[in-house]
Amino acid sequence: MVFTLILAVISILMSNLIGFVIAYFLDSNVRCKGVIRSLFFIPNIISGVMVSFVWSFIFTGAIPNLAKILHVDALANISWFGNAGTAAFTVILVTTWQSTGFLMMLYITGLQTIQKDVLEAAVLDGCTGIKKIIYIQLPLLMPTITINLFVSIAGAFKAFDIPLSLTGGGPANSTQTIALNIYNDAFGSFKMGYGSAKSIILFLLVGIIALIQLKITRKREVQM
Repeated sequence: MVFTLILAVISILMSNLIGFVIAYFLDSNVRCKGVIRSLFFIPNIISGVMVSFVWSFIFTGAIPNLAKILHVDALANISWFGNAGTAAFTVILVTTWQSTGFLMMLYITGLQTIQKDVLEAAVLDGCTGIKKIIYIQLPLLMPTITINLFVSIAGAFKAFDIPLSLTGGGPANSTQTIALNIYNDAFGSFKMGYGSAKSIILFLLVGIIALIQLKITRKREVQM
């Protein structure tokens, strides 16, 4: 439960923040922005198992070899999956990396629905830069933010394939999520009733958190 909460909080915040920042810049006049959007979206359409294999190679092969070439011994000797801290970091990083592209596309869609005359009027009134983002664009993006947070919460609490393929829940179950724990109980120890009971608790937990999130964010939505 503790690791799932840590994974959920960090991955939800980081994926939404990074996704919005990328979407904001790609919504402007950028060369080859269609290609760039596709590159950021590709990780979302790849299975979590394949993503984990790629990142496992990066952590265990690419990074140590590159560090040796650059003579950075501290980086070369890091055991990414050998202790709880670094293993948790890898799972959070890969989960955030995979989910950011989908959220980015939704933010781009939301930004494109904002009427240009509203933004032009804000600029004429002196609301530019970060002020325009905070006071104009973010309030008008609240419906998109509501959807993205809902999707992020559901995905984070159901995290299974990446922790299973990347760390197997180790070391010492330090990166075991609730979904992976349910899987191990039901299909590893064949405690089907115990696993089913935990599944119901997970369903209720995600449902309660999602309802609270929807209630809070919908109150902040602005109608044009």
